[in-house]
Amino acid sequence: MAMNETYVLLGVGGSGMSSLAHILLDRGENVFGYDKKDSKQKDALKARGLEIFTTLSDCLDNIPSNSTLVYSTAISIDSLNHPSKEFQIMHRSALLHKLFSEKKAISIAGSHGKTTTTAMVAGVLMDHNLSPSIMVGGDVPLLDYKGGLWGKGNYAVYESDESDGTFLNHSADYRIITNIDDDHLDHYKEKKYLLHAFEEYASQSDFYKTILYLGDKGIREIIPNLNNDENIILVGQKSDFESIAQNLINQKENSKFNLDKFYKIYQIEINDSSGIFYIGNKSYEYRIPFLGEHYLINASLAIALCVELGLDIESIIHSLANYKGVKRRLEILGNYQQTKILDDYGHHPTEVKAVISSLQKEKTKNNFVKTIVLFQPHRFTRTELFCKEFAEALSLSDEIYLLPIYSAGEIAKDGISSELIQAELSKLGRNSRILNGGIEEDAKFLRSILKNKNILVTLGAGDVWKWGIEILKSN
Repeated sequence: MAMNETYVLLGVGGSGMSSLAHILLDRGENVFGYDKKDSKQKDALKARGLEIFTTLSDCLDNIPSNSTLVYSTAISIDSLNHPSKEFQIMHRSALLHKLFSEKKAISIAGSHGKTTTTAMVAGVLMDHNLSPSIMVGGDVPLLDYKGGLWGKGNYAVYESDESDGTFLNHSADYRIITNIDDDHLDHYKEKKYLLHAFEEYASQSDFYKTILYLGDKGIREIIPNLNNDENIILVGQKSDFESIAQNLINQKENSKFNLDKFYKIYQIEINDSSGIFYIGNKSYEYRIPFLGEHYLINASLAIALCVELGLDIESIIHSLANYKGVKRRLEILGNYQQTKILDDYGHHPTEVKAVISSLQKEKTKNNFVKTIVLFQPHRFTRTELFCKEFAEALSLSDEIYLLPIYSAGEIAKDGISSELIQAELSKLGRNSRILNGGIEEDAKFLRSILKNKNILVTLGAGDVWKWGIEILKSN
């Protein structure tokens, strides 16, 4: 199975690269790593015996000639030259494709929910003793927080990242698109190019099966432009099917949108705490041990995929009922006095809205006094683009606190700060406060306001979770 090549993963402490490193180690490949930053991912890989260099020059000096350097868009290719050695260079998506093309592959894509859906599908396959290979872009309990696993079975399930367009390099046999939202426009420039990429992903071959969630506006936009309807599986609620049947026009045939031409159609119902999945005239209730209808929607896509693989739906539902979640997805950090403290990775307005909506339902259900949000904007470009939408989403909470922008490696832009969101909140008649970004000082202040039975969520893709941990230290 091992390919007898030497791979050097650059930025090996990142979620995607560390997952690939675990997969290569599982396969018995020759592998090295480079990352200048310390992280738990690096520590876990070192514990498995991976040699990791902390400077790029040291790495290139000490690895064998003809090694394959695996990079992501975060690494400049121009920096990968050496005066006396020849190296192969490969993007991480190409390596993922090379490895997973050995299996019957399942690819999960979408603007939101792909990590959760990937973890759900992987969990079902593991519970059915199918020993899948897995790559997921988050810390998941079912993999002991490793993110990557090379299994002995025929199936491989992985998360496809649309952020730089490289998800079009993958040739999975089965595909899921959870939703399509306005994100990564720094790469695509305009939404139409983002939609074109997902259209291509959904219909690259007549041999693939693609599952789409019809309740998503972005997915409804691409459906008329797909050229392989006979391979498309639609999942949606009754109102979704009624709406598209009445209003969408098939642009290719200039006729009423015809649901009969699709490969399969599954209707679902979503309630506050459970869903119903229909197969023919039979209905099956399913539950997920996490808050939010977005979890139930993701689970319905996982069910449709696993049914297509031939698994029994009742055993699929039993597996999903024990879903263990993903770290930083409405993760419970603990309780400070009467306040329940959670953390979530949400960093796009759609995700922020979904998280806060879920918490407001929990507040009502369990008699909490109010929901308090500590939001850390992620990237200057995203804050500039979505400051109004962030304000609208945050305004659903009862009390709002903001942190300075987490740059994620971007260069600061003049005039772009958390004050943009605060200004938009003011227009909505909502007060907010920007904290200074010092963890100890901010946590001391937040502890002073947590007097009742509240819910506090630390929200963002940066390191905002550290503020929640700091609050809990004084317990």
